[in-house]
Amino acid sequence: MRKGNVVRINNGMWTDRELELLRPTTWEEKEAWRESPESKGMNSAGETKLPPQIVVIDIKGDDLTVVEKSRCAPMLGWSKRPGMTKVRLITGKNIGKVGFIRRDRLAVLVK
Repeated sequence: MRKGNVVRINNGMWTDRELELLRPTTWEEKEAWRESPESKGMNSAGETKLPPQIVVIDIKGDDLTVVEKSRCAPMLGWSKRPGMTKVRLITGKNIGKVGFIRRDRLAVLVK
């Protein structure tokens, strides 16, 4: 798999939870959360609430994506996640969205 390849989800044995694109939240999204009512108060442990660190983009098995970076290890959440690929959706309801998905979940259609 290389940059520019058109890929789709390899539906073989993956569950719906494993067929999601992940991306880090932007500064604007974190600021909007801080100004929302959900951020006020304390959590169940009595600590201040932290803003979300990742955004989940739902995709379907027939959505096509283009590889932007074939091998990467982005910081998603609080840890580095190796074995990921950065892709951009070219079909489906989230056209143009960029996110990360595990390399082993993808199958190359066009090289």
